[in-house]
Amino acid sequence: MSASRNVQLLKEYLGALQASDGEKMASMLAPDLNYWVSPGSDFSGDHNKAELLSLLPAIFDAQAGPTVLTYRAITAQDDRVSVVADGTMPLKTGGSYDQTYH
Repeated sequence: MSASRNVQLLKEYLGALQASDGEKMASMLAPDLNYWVSPGSDFSGDHNKAELLSLLPAIFDAQAGPTVLTYRAITAQDDRVSVVADGTMPLKTGGSYDQTYH
C-alpha cells in the first residue's frame, strides 16, 4: 500500500474518532492493536483492541460536541504514518479536553 493511501486511511480513522463512530473505528483497527494512552487520565496505559473499544463509550458519553483535530504534521514512509495533531473535545461537565497527539 502506498504512503499516500496510508495517510488517507489514517485521516479516515481519525474522522471516525471525531464523529464518535466507534463501529467505523473498530472495523479499521488491526486485531493485534496495541494502543498507548499517556499518563494522567483514567484511560492511561497500554490497551489491546478489545480494551480500546470498551473505553470508547465512556469517552463519547463525556463529549458535549465533536472532537476537533488540527493536524500539525503528517509524515509517511513505506507502511508507516506519523501524525502530530492538536485536539480539543468539549465536555458535558464544562470546559474541554485539550491534548496534543502523536
